[in-house]
Amino acid sequence: MNSASISFGKSRKNDYTAYQQRIMKDMKKAAIDNNWIDIYTGDTFSRENMPTIEHVIPHCMKSSAEIKQRAQKGFQIDGLDNIFPVGSSGNSLRSNESFAKSIIKEPAILDRLLNELEKYKKYNSEVINGEDWVKRLLSTLTEQLQGLTSDVQTRLLKQVN
Repeated sequence: MNSASISFGKSRKNDYTAYQQRIMKDMKKAAIDNNWIDIYTGDTFSRENMPTIEHVIPHCMKSSAEIKQRAQKGFQIDGLDNIFPVGSSGNSLRSNESFAKSIIKEPAILDRLLNELEKYKKYNSEVINGEDWVKRLLSTLTEQLQGLTSDVQTRLLKQVN
């Protein structure tokens, strides 16, 4: 698949650096070429099911004090610390909801993501080192999912503070 056919659609392309755009294009292409799965639907990415980029911490938080503090330690809201490919419908439905809240609503999302991380780990290109990407992404995920617990009786997930 030609990287020119991987687009940003109506995304915030102007918010991204040239390097971040390159990573995102590479990630989208890899999702199709390697038959990665959309964590929201379980469907395999293809030319008919094009991926978009999901942010663990929503992009709209980029100006928050938390993100500014994390950025001082090298975190990039649009970098490998925080992004991975998903289908556009799940990305749109989640909107600015916390990732933990999405997991609570649909626990299968976390199962699918953990399975996909094993695939991401094996991916390497000029701009993405899979091992490094997964390590950084897991760090963000672990932090964002802190406080999730399962009710023993109902087996439902909930978040405790």
